[in-house]
Amino acid sequence: MPRHTFMFRFAVAMLLTFAIVSGLLGVASSNRRAVPAPSNVVEGVPADAPRGERLVVHEWGTFTSLQDEQGVTVTGINADDEPVPGFVHRHPEGFIHPGARVTPRMWMLGKALPSSHPNVNMRMETPVLYFYPPADATLPMRLDVRVDMRGGWLTEFYPRAVAEAPGITTDADSGYTTIGRLEPDAVGSLTWQGVTIGAPATLPATDDEVWLAPRRVRAATVTNAQGEAERFLFYRGVANMESPLRATRVSAPDGSGDILHIDSAITSPFLCGTGVASPNAMWLVDVRRDGGVAFRSVTATGGTVEQPQRVAQTLATFDAAAYGKGNRAELRSAMHAALVAEGLFDDEATAMLDTWDASYFRTPGMRLFYVLPQWWTAQRLPLTLSTDADVTRVMVGRLELITPDQRALINRIAAGPVSDGDWMRQRINAARTRRLAASKGAPEPKDGASEQDRAVWQAAKSDNPWTDVAYGAELGELTADGAKIPEDFRAYVDLGRFRSAILLHEKAHRPTEALNAFLNEYWIYPYYLPKPTESDGAPETSDASN
Repeated sequence: MPRHTFMFRFAVAMLLTFAIVSGLLGVASSNRRAVPAPSNVVEGVPADAPRGERLVVHEWGTFTSLQDEQGVTVTGINADDEPVPGFVHRHPEGFIHPGARVTPRMWMLGKALPSSHPNVNMRMETPVLYFYPPADATLPMRLDVRVDMRGGWLTEFYPRAVAEAPGITTDADSGYTTIGRLEPDAVGSLTWQGVTIGAPATLPATDDEVWLAPRRVRAATVTNAQGEAERFLFYRGVANMESPLRATRVSAPDGSGDILHIDSAITSPFLCGTGVASPNAMWLVDVRRDGGVAFRSVTATGGTVEQPQRVAQTLATFDAAAYGKGNRAELRSAMHAALVAEGLFDDEATAMLDTWDASYFRTPGMRLFYVLPQWWTAQRLPLTLSTDADVTRVMVGRLELITPDQRALINRIAAGPVSDGDWMRQRINAARTRRLAASKGAPEPKDGASEQDRAVWQAAKSDNPWTDVAYGAELGELTADGAKIPEDFRAYVDLGRFRSAILLHEKAHRPTEALNAFLNEYWIYPYYLPKPTESDGAPETSDASN
């Protein structure tokens, strides 16, 4: 059994714990719509698919960063709020983990799998590639597809592809994975060799809306050599990359409130004038825990000679009257229009917004959305096809901002007092015992089962409760019988999916005795990267990864 395995299949975890986890994270369970799985056998090209003289390729996706009030980027954000189904391939298994998962050693998810990798300062979330064959093409057509990410690793994908991730190594004999440094000049890649476009196919069964939403388009099927098929090529990744925008919160000179200064790092030597570009569209959005939504469109004013990077500014707050649940539909409409204006088809833009409905529009927090220039995407995320095509790639930047509410939670933890963490470890042990008991005597998982499912079954069969996959719990399991949790840990939970990264960032910039004590009590430590030895440059694993 590979030692780095640790997660449960997302579908199982969601059925058991999502309703309770959602309450802790402030996201209503209704935010994720469960829809019946459609028929899995589909035609290769829908009858109403848009087809022209050339192959058309469309793509959408999201780049996510997190910044504090001073515009300093928070690292260690390899956590999900929209995990994908278990059949999705991962490299390495478990590196991108559910934000609702905790372990008694929260700096590690499993052997050598850090919960907060210090080089990860950007998430590339759910790019999907759609293909529309020419009207006169003989179907199915064959195609090679390669995506490179400069300064990043491509860690999740479907159908199966060949993945290259400099800095990640797996021992062929033991299956032991070592996560090394993610350098800004590293180039991770995925290659789909010889996929067929437009053949009748059987799609993987799922009732997960985060996967079904991007499937509801008129694109052709894509099938790899192993027979895995979808309406799209899917991938995700992480990066050590400068955020395209930086937002700094400052007090207005007249004392009327706070202002966000928005600076751009969207640069190119080919740009005229200041050499700094503005996003094609921007929206500042605040979602409250009661579901209220406020937003405003932010107009780019462009930089000046004195401040070429300062492309916009806006009020950092909203009046109470600005919040309303009806604003969600208005915001979606505005973003949909912008996505279509960038070149997406109507159903593609709808699919993108449906995919991220909970994360974009319902998850509490303040975020700045912006549409990236397509030339920026081509620079950072080159796409190579084996045949000529008309390509449109629409990426939305998502800048998560530390809010006053989150600052209050941080201050609560930083001020103390600190609770005794034994309650959590006892409850995780109980959850592990229940989980293994439920798997004991179950039939062996079938071929194609996820690595996590197989590892749980093996752990139950061998009576080994200390495997990485069994050593942890979802947040909902900690309160499954109505038990209360300490006030400081509740504040930690309410910080959201990047909670550990936020506190480690706070320790690095504004440490307090109580904050350090809380981090020690709950074993929330930074991940110390392997260092080369002086003798031969071979990686030397630190204590934190043992």
